[in-house]
Amino acid sequence: MEIRIMKKTDFKEVFKMWKQANLSLDTYKNEKKEFDDMLNINPKSCFIAVNQDQIIGSVFGTNNGRRAFIYHVAVHPDWQRKGIGKKLLQKAEYSLKKTGVSKVRLMVDLENLHVVPFYKKCGYNTYEPYSVFMGKDL
Repeated sequence: MEIRIMKKTDFKEVFKMWKQANLSLDTYKNEKKEFDDMLNINPKSCFIAVNQDQIIGSVFGTNNGRRAFIYHVAVHPDWQRKGIGKKLLQKAEYSLKKTGVSKVRLMVDLENLHVVPFYKKCGYNTYEPYSVFMGKDL
């Protein structure tokens, strides 16, 4: 298993793995646009885990110059609980830290709360709910 920088040509296989990992997803078209945008803005902090040419994990890392954010952490179900998610997180965190940010945040969807203990083991802390996550299509 190796971890490498994500490329735009990886999208189809990454999207397939996200579905297998039950990641909360938008439409294929919208996820493709977000994927391309993320790689354009953050080409050195988005990674995939690969085993024998099969994509088995992913992580997006981004920052706004002050704070970093982690998105789309996913590991194929056949490869979960083998340390791959932790390695992906560490790779993204290291890459983000090199940009000068000192804090990183991530969000866990309500239907995915079973992953909170994993993030706690990786050093993340929960914050009391202090806001409502909102969005709008433009």
